[in-house]
Amino acid sequence: MFTMATSASALRLAAHVGRVNNIRMMVNPAPPPGFMWADSLEAESTAEVATSAPAPSVPAPAPATRKTVELNPLKAMILMKTWMASGKDQNMVKIVPDGKTGKKLKAVHTFTGDEATRRKLCKEQCEQFCEVMRTLAEGEAEAPQARVFSSLAVSGGGASTMSLVEALEEEWSVVHLCVSPIASDLERIAEAEEATLSDLRRLCEISGAAQLSVRSNVLASLVTASKETASEEVAEAAAEEADNRVEVAADAVASAVHATLRGRRTINEFAPELPGGWEAAMTRAVEAATFAPNHKRTEPWRFHLLGPQAARRVCELNSELVAAKKGAAAGEKKLARWLAMPGWLVVTCVRPGQLSLDEPAGVAREDYAACCCAVQNLCLSLHADGIGTKWTSGPVNFDARFGEAAGLPSNEYVVGTIWFGQAVGEPPAPPKKRLPIDEVLCRHD
Repeated sequence: MFTMATSASALRLAAHVGRVNNIRMMVNPAPPPGFMWADSLEAESTAEVATSAPAPSVPAPAPATRKTVELNPLKAMILMKTWMASGKDQNMVKIVPDGKTGKKLKAVHTFTGDEATRRKLCKEQCEQFCEVMRTLAEGEAEAPQARVFSSLAVSGGGASTMSLVEALEEEWSVVHLCVSPIASDLERIAEAEEATLSDLRRLCEISGAAQLSVRSNVLASLVTASKETASEEVAEAAAEEADNRVEVAADAVASAVHATLRGRRTINEFAPELPGGWEAAMTRAVEAATFAPNHKRTEPWRFHLLGPQAARRVCELNSELVAAKKGAAAGEKKLARWLAMPGWLVVTCVRPGQLSLDEPAGVAREDYAACCCAVQNLCLSLHADGIGTKWTSGPVNFDARFGEAAGLPSNEYVVGTIWFGQAVGEPPAPPKKRLPIDEVLCRHD
């Protein structure tokens, strides 16, 4: 994923997303209207500078004519640096009337309030963008899904933009969008931002991706978002209040997570019927399970909900095993006990070919560990929804006949069976012999 908070974080972003030495231009027999290939950065830079002069006091010109080009990181960095050099003075001085002679004078560092904030943000965004382009161009980072576009105003006095897109097969995501620092008219800037996003949506559709999303940090930086703020003071107060709410919410979330972790218990007694809404809770739990750590992204976990007949077959198989070892009476007692369990979920792991769990760093062992993490996520999620669980891994789970009794595919092996339902009575107390933290947390210099 991409992050654009600071130049350092931009560098970390580039290291995360994959190597790009030269992001190639889109290959289409007939480019869509408004889309052109980048041939000369000098021409684009000159066109941008030419449109940056203050417009005379005349009726508003027609909308700017634009063209969209896709650049490799090196050209994007050069073009952005050209814009920054051209806009450097504009970020430091402002043209104001003399008041006496009517002439125009340059006043240094006169920008205040929203305009000063906007210009500072624009500069930071451009610097961050250049840093990311440098890391990509020099091969310090990999970004096979990264694509760089520039929307250039070639007439009409519009503003030019540069954008970085994470172009996945199913979705494009705008992770950075900055306007040329030469631009100063807010209406033109807003128009350029809107036109850029519109062009990106069109190119996204042409590529076959389902949708174009815009990261929250990009949305927050748009001029249209800034216009909604009544004043700098109001914005600061709102931001402070929002920070406080976020901090309180974060504390509440952390407390809830820790309470769930500490409060989960193995449940041995269940109500005979499953509680209302258990299907939705189970769906959420399985989804939570799939967010478990998984080194090779193999997603080896599978979850099998057993119906009454499948559950009975498993219970009868277990009763047979118990009876063979402890006698018929013990087998009948175990059968009655297991048949009373209201919910049955068998968690399995897909077999990775002929690989063995005996290989310490092998995929088979990693997949088993990932499935165990998934079971923990699942049990915690069900606990958060008020549903108790018990993870069983008795001999019947590994009997050769278990798969047929439960209806499991032959290429999966059992990690465990989860009983679930409404807990009866008070939850079990925490274990009394839990080791102190100092005995399990070891520190090494």
